[in-house]
Amino acid sequence: MRKALNALGYPVGRRRTQSLMKEAEVFVRYRKKYKVTTNSKHKQPVYENVLNRQFHEGFCRRKSQTLLELHIFGNYLKLR
Repeated sequence: MRKALNALGYPVGRRRTQSLMKEAEVFVRYRKKYKVTTNSKHKQPVYENVLNRQFHEGFCRRKSQTLLELHIFGNYLKLR
């Protein structure tokens, strides 16, 4: 905002920009720090791939019906 005001010919400093933004209720959105979600230095073994990416076409087109029951605080919620 300060650079934009200076480009328009309004010489303002950092603190004046802060007070103008506070008065207009404009807030800066900060980027979140990148967080690594993998741990490649673990000591667990790497298991073999038993699926080997062999998916059959008929499997996806087959109709299946499932019943899902969830226990929520003693009550039942049934989804079909």
